[in-house]
Amino acid sequence: MPNKASTDLFVKVPHWVMDYLISADLNMTQFRIMNAVIRYTFGYNKHDCWLSLPFLSELTKCNERQVRRELKEMIKQEIILDRTEGKKRYLMINPKIPDSLDHDTGLVRPVLPDSLDPHIKKDTKEKRSKEKYYINFSEIDDPFINFYLNHYKKVMRRKHVRISEKSYEFIQNQISHLIECGTTQEEWEEKVIQFFKDPLKEGNNRSIRYFLELSHPYFEVHLYNQFNK
Repeated sequence: MPNKASTDLFVKVPHWVMDYLISADLNMTQFRIMNAVIRYTFGYNKHDCWLSLPFLSELTKCNERQVRRELKEMIKQEIILDRTEGKKRYLMINPKIPDSLDHDTGLVRPVLPDSLDPHIKKDTKEKRSKEKYYINFSEIDDPFINFYLNHYKKVMRRKHVRISEKSYEFIQNQISHLIECGTTQEEWEEKVIQFFKDPLKEGNNRSIRYFLELSHPYFEVHLYNQFNK
């Protein structure tokens, strides 16, 4: 019998984060928020991630007002750092947590982020604007994406085409939008299977991005628009 764990995907969490969580003075809502941020940053090999309040509320099964209050407190204590792009707020675990812990009180001392902060340095931004980065799908632990990739491989008999970081951001935002609009895992799987049965149209390479661009006829949900959030 094969070892199931050998085929499962995992979130690679740094030791310093686990060390902090072992004795962290967090209430249950804060602990759930912390794990949600870990899941959507380290789980996707990213240092920060856009997480809306409705999506965090859905993930943590906590009231949105409660999530807003506790997240605000965690940002105030600099347990979590945030930055904004337009109307999006990106969250990350403060990499200075190990150095900011007051071992006498067990509380976190406010610190200012250094070169590890979420604001990408100017030279890095310029470099990234000239280069195209691709996402390693095999390292992503997301049930929606994983089902699509597995079904794609089964039907197309090849691995999914590469996805750029820009396309991946669209994919992540649209899936989050679908979930916020009530799409379940079961509905997702049903529509994915239907998509692969439908006749090919010009320009349809069966990619997950193409599928999500057709969200409305399959889920009756329009494309994500940050200005409508």
